[in-house]
Amino acid sequence: MAHSSVEQILSDRFQLPHAPTIEARITSSGPGIALSRIRNDKPKLGHSIIPPEEEAFVFKLPLVAATYPDLQYGNRKLVASGIRRPGQVFLLDMTERPVIGLHNKFDHFRIYVSAQTLDELSYEQGGRHVGGLLQQEFGSCDPIMFHLAKSVLPALEAQHPVAQAFIDHVALACCAHIMNRYANLCVGRRHRHRGLAAWQMLRIRSFVEADLSANPAIADLALQCGLSTSYFFDAFKKTNGISPHQWILNVRIERAKALLMKGEKNISEISLECGFFDQSHLARVFLRREKCNPGEWRRRMRIR
Repeated sequence: MAHSSVEQILSDRFQLPHAPTIEARITSSGPGIALSRIRNDKPKLGHSIIPPEEEAFVFKLPLVAATYPDLQYGNRKLVASGIRRPGQVFLLDMTERPVIGLHNKFDHFRIYVSAQTLDELSYEQGGRHVGGLLQQEFGSCDPIMFHLAKSVLPALEAQHPVAQAFIDHVALACCAHIMNRYANLCVGRRHRHRGLAAWQMLRIRSFVEADLSANPAIADLALQCGLSTSYFFDAFKKTNGISPHQWILNVRIERAKALLMKGEKNISEISLECGFFDQSHLARVFLRREKCNPGEWRRRMRIR
């Protein structure tokens, strides 16, 4: 799930052994948004490598209280005094090619989003060119973005692949919040989301059930319906009352139950066939939904 090329770029830029990163696929132009954890446990002399100038923005969210490192921002040097705490957000414009000092310990969550991604999502909602983002006070608190970041942390540290639909879900929520709070948008008349047609739901189910071991992105599902990612996401939730990620889990559990009832395969085989990472993953999801593990559920069904 993590993209080694992005991880390597960040590792080199901040002189770190590892910079876990996950990319979301929410627009037709490509990823456009990357979620990373940048942790500097060993202070060192110097600054991060100067990044290339690009039409993009980065949000840095401290995960632990620490003295914020000095920041070279364009032709200006900002020295942020005092302790920076979880919940604060620091917005950086990548056209300014910002660099930070590495002489302090820090641990922060990093959200990278391209200007093109924000523009595409804005156009889909009847808005206009985003142009730029503005933070009224550098380091202001943003509890919504902080909680979104925390929801992704376990996925960044996971040793197995993560559901792409979940990452896309969080990325869409981040972008919606960014445009609502930080962009100066005159949003036009919004599309009225009417939900999905029956044929669209049938096509999605056929697509997902054809290969439950796959890890489809929300963009893949939207393509089956001929819709943009953000429009599809809203229409899907209006139709089903849950997110695509939750719905896919339901479909996988349905298939797992059918295979458990047949009794021809062991639970480990069923787990992989239904798109779970391993037997323990199936057991955790099954326990949350059925209040028992797969083996116990199979025994109960046989008694009946």
